[in-house]
Amino acid sequence: MGLTPSMSKPSELHSAQAERVFQSFWLSFGTRFTERYSMVMEEAGKRHDVGIRGAKTGWAMRFARERLTDEDVERGLAGVGANPPSLDEFVAMCRPQWVIRNAFREAVSQLTLRQSGQDSWTHPAVYWAAMDVGHWDMTHLGHDQLIGRFEEAYRRRLADPDIAPVPAAVPSLPAPGRGEADREKVRAELEKIWSIPGLRSKRQSDRR
Repeated sequence: MGLTPSMSKPSELHSAQAERVFQSFWLSFGTRFTERYSMVMEEAGKRHDVGIRGAKTGWAMRFARERLTDEDVERGLAGVGANPPSLDEFVAMCRPQWVIRNAFREAVSQLTLRQSGQDSWTHPAVYWAAMDVGHWDMTHLGHDQLIGRFEEAYRRRLADPDIAPVPAAVPSLPAPGRGEADREKVRAELEKIWSIPGLRSKRQSDRR
């Protein structure tokens, strides 16, 4: 059972999945994983790690949104490498082909929007994977020609703990002859140029 908008807690199924994942990560990575979330506080005279508790709830709610099955979660655990993954990385391991297809669609659509500075990326790995494949290829070649290359680049970028954020877009210039200039701005800029000593006298001479 997944989450509905009125629910504030994940289902028992997805809570159990999150508990299973956190136990597995604790055994494999110890504090290398838990230090990301740990925040110990005292409640009713007892110390509780409310950070870990909140993180488990967050992971469980994400599992619910993604409708992960127990089989998906086991697939994800089997794919974990030498470093503890983030939530996004783990979900990608649970449903690799589904996640990669969505990431590919996002890359193609956002590269188009990026030309006007309106792009929005769910994760830097999607952008950088597209850049690794190449902007021209991503916007001109077909899915079957690109998906293998994109998947390889996406997995590599997703596993990079030091991945850079998506840089700000620089809107592309209009094609020659298709741009429209503001006449008043052009006139003002020309007046600045012609006001330069030497050019002013030449301008007056040209007018005679």
